[in-house]
Amino acid sequence: MEDLDSLTRKLLTKVREIKIDMLTNSDKTKEDVDKALNLTDQIYAELYSLKLKIEKQGVLTQ
Repeated sequence: MEDLDSLTRKLLTKVREIKIDMLTNSDKTKEDVDKALNLTDQIYAELYSLKLKIEKQGVLTQ
């Protein structure tokens, strides 16, 4: 089983790939790209927050 750090890194890499894809997709309007970037930023923030909460739980239960 993967550790939390490895899994978080993989998820964040996917978020970055989505961001790059949205920036390079010429069929999207600026508004669509801005919405997608905002969404990926929110995902990134939620993942990081979850990672910190889980790490804190691990410290408290040890």
